Amino acid sequence: MISRRTLLVWGLVVPATGIAHEGHSHLQLKISADVVRVRGGVALVELVLFNTGVTAVKLRNVQVPGAEVLNFAVLGVPAGQITETRLKLKFRGAIPDIASLVLDFGSDGEKSVSFRF
Repeated sequence: MISRRTLLVWGLVVPATGIAHEGHSHLQLKISADVVRVRGGVALVELVLFNTGVTAVKLRNVQVPGAEVLNFAVLGVPAGQITETRLKLKFRGAIPDIASLVLDFGSDGEKSVSFRF
């Protein structure tokens, strides 16, 4: 027979494990970002995504702490393919030595990639 204590422990532990894995990404992507040029507080960054998985994904949003992404459009990344795009980033204030892109793939999860200026 299961005791009240066992039920209480399972009632607390099982939901906590679900929360700990919330948003965990299983995306099979290799991602690189390289600065092409910087001019007047705006950086042009080339983003290369290699989908090593068996299903296509869509890049739905890109965020950069301290910057505004000026030219983003939803981008499909087919399975087994390499997709490239260029992003214009307008920084608020001085351009940092290192920046990170946070890539949002909707329900498939998020990935981030850092790059150096």
